[in-house]
Amino acid sequence: MTTVVTQEMGFTHKQLLRLLPRAAADRPYQLSDTQFVIDAGNSRTVTVVLEPETVRKIASVSLPQTTVHFEFSGFDYGEAEAEMDRLSIHFHKGGG
Repeated sequence: MTTVVTQEMGFTHKQLLRLLPRAAADRPYQLSDTQFVIDAGNSRTVTVVLEPETVRKIASVSLPQTTVHFEFSGFDYGEAEAEMDRLSIHFHKGGG
């Protein structure tokens, strides 16, 4: 079973590829220019696919944006949801 979660994220590829190894949490992973695969054990994988970078313009402000697909293979829906929650923590930006 594969569950896919798609998110528009305010990051460049370079920023995402810097954050993803931490999100793997000491689990084995493979990294390429636009794909990151985490071996989650028990025949389960998380594949993160990056679409081309775009820019979101709000008035005179330009912000980076990348559409990201998180593919959870071998996870049931509840496990995929819990894993997505765990991964999301690594992408939070500070603010006040």
